[in-house]
Amino acid sequence: MVFLLFIVGCAFLFFGGHFLVEGSSHIARRFHISELLIGLTLVSIGTSLPEVVVNIMASLQGESDVVIGNVLGSNISNTCLILGATGVLSPLLIPNCRLARECRFYCFVIAVLVISILASTPHQITHLNGVLLLICFCFSIYLFFIPKNQTSSNESLESAPLYQSIGLFMIGCTFLPLGGHLLIDSAISMATLFGLSIPFISLFAVALGTSLPELVTSIIAAYRGNTELALGNIVGSNIFNLTLVLGISALINPILVRSLYFTDIAIMALSILPIGFILLFHHQQQLSKRISSLMLVMYLGYSYFIWIR
Repeated sequence: MVFLLFIVGCAFLFFGGHFLVEGSSHIARRFHISELLIGLTLVSIGTSLPEVVVNIMASLQGESDVVIGNVLGSNISNTCLILGATGVLSPLLIPNCRLARECRFYCFVIAVLVISILASTPHQITHLNGVLLLICFCFSIYLFFIPKNQTSSNESLESAPLYQSIGLFMIGCTFLPLGGHLLIDSAISMATLFGLSIPFISLFAVALGTSLPELVTSIIAAYRGNTELALGNIVGSNIFNLTLVLGISALINPILVRSLYFTDIAIMALSILPIGFILLFHHQQQLSKRISSLMLVMYLGYSYFIWIR
């Protein structure tokens, strides 16, 4: 029964995120917003909502391990699993766009998070740190909308009727809280039932479940040749997970960060290096299948590491 509830929770999160992304994207296209901006803002916020919902539920229950584990695991799966799987299916041609700026800001947010945790005793993300992270979230929205010459337009893309887009958006908003409630309760029950640690369940099972919208969105976008949307979705989601998701969670309850999570934070920071290196230094801006395969291997290695830890 616990397994069934976990699967149902993942399904609600998956379809909720999918409907919300579809509705948001169609609404945005009516205003001729570029695919890159859609990926960085509406789509990435939409696909991050499962993490928001799960973490709010966990924060209300005082489950710090689930809160921090979900965010760290989701970001690692976004960059290693999702980016790797997307690149294996279709080599990601990275246009000369503005994502380098967003990658730098992501590294800045990681630094802010680490300093905030280390500055407190015991190590935790306090209410004040939550406010700081939410300020970073507001700044990221401003950063994304700073004009750049090489931002593509999507004026030629068709958009669904407005009532249909709003309907999909509302269905997504309904499915997400229900899926989050089912996922968090069943995950903790499974950890207790099988003697698994809550950190492992949070870093792997819950994080993977809440990353399903990012996975589907990025793979579909890459398959259609829309690299900007796929990459914008991943980078934007990672930023919002650290700023919006953790910020809201910390405002509800301070998040206790055990020392074992420092390794996961380091892995999260290192996992962005392949795309960051290509964006910042490499002239041939392409995430090849070889690099993508290596990222998938890294994720498998990380999964084994948290299993035996």
